[in-house]
Amino acid sequence: MRVKRILIDTGSSSDIMSMECLSRLAHDPKTIESIHYPIIGFGGSIIHLVGVINLPVRIGERKDGRKMGVDFLIVKDLTAYNVILGRPTLNKIKAVVVTHLMLLKYVCDDGAIGTIHGDQQQARDCYLTTLNPSAWRKDPAGAKGKRKYEEEPPTASESIPVKIEKSG
Repeated sequence: MRVKRILIDTGSSSDIMSMECLSRLAHDPKTIESIHYPIIGFGGSIIHLVGVINLPVRIGERKDGRKMGVDFLIVKDLTAYNVILGRPTLNKIKAVVVTHLMLLKYVCDDGAIGTIHGDQQQARDCYLTTLNPSAWRKDPAGAKGKRKYEEEPPTASESIPVKIEKSG
């Protein structure tokens, strides 16, 4: 299954996936390991984790891609993105990120260099959706400071070709 709305974040020390995205993938719920500590999110907010799961991931296309297992921290909500790929995965694939070109170079399974181009319009839409205060509402449970995403974030016709493969 191809996953859209992926943030390549060289500042993140973790690979993170939203629970909603994980629920659309074929996986065994028993493989989610519990975690009992929070992480620090954007702006210093505390985010409580659902758990951690290792999923097979293909970065790029079959002919020029890289296949590996990735440990994802699972969170309930992840703003406008489904997945954040952080330094652990970027280091595994020996990635070079050129932010102003929205370009990712990485080492493929066969040793060749693969290239992924980001979608500028999709990135802009996700960024604006994340900043738009009207896209957020107070949590109905009444927890102070907690916010939940209301709208379906915009999608674009193209996506970063990262494929999370079905287990088994």
